[in-house]
Amino acid sequence: ITLLSGVKESKRVVNAFTIIKLLLVAFMITLGFVYSRRENWTPFPPPEFGVAGIFRGATSSFFAFLGFDEVVCLAGESINPKRDLPPSVLLTIA
Repeated sequence: ITLLSGVKESKRVVNAFTIIKLLLVAFMITLGFVYSRRENWTPFPPPEFGVAGIFRGATSSFFAFLGFDEVVCLAGESINPKRDLPPSVLLTIA
């Protein structure tokens, strides 16, 4: 609907939503720091995983997100999404 109003109006709406999203992320990070316990921060990184474990977790999360995003994007091109999507999502998670 905002696209019908014109490019300037659409840009304002997108910018407003982007600012709201950034404020929400900043709010969640702030609350995380406020409610976290200092004793849980040491040792950082945990000795059983180390820095390599942090990078392994980050990369697996990143690639899992990319795979899930790809399945969702391809859902629009599926002939029978009701049948094809549930197994695709489950295979992505597995």
